[in-house]
Amino acid sequence: MPSVREEFKLELKNRFSVLSSQTENTNIEESWKILKNVYTETSEKILGFRENQQKEWISEETWKERE
Repeated sequence: MPSVREEFKLELKNRFSVLSSQTENTNIEESWKILKNVYTETSEKILGFRENQQKEWISEETWKERE
């Protein structure tokens, strides 16, 4: 079974192969959005979402203020 690091690198490599087919006339802003989305979607797919863990020493009132 591949490690998380290897799985992440493989997924990024696969997604970047799609990006290489873009033309050079692509707007820099559009390219940045695509690149950012590739990293974000890959991270969510491989790593998942990080859940907030409430610490016992932080009061409930403090957690409510954070929201």
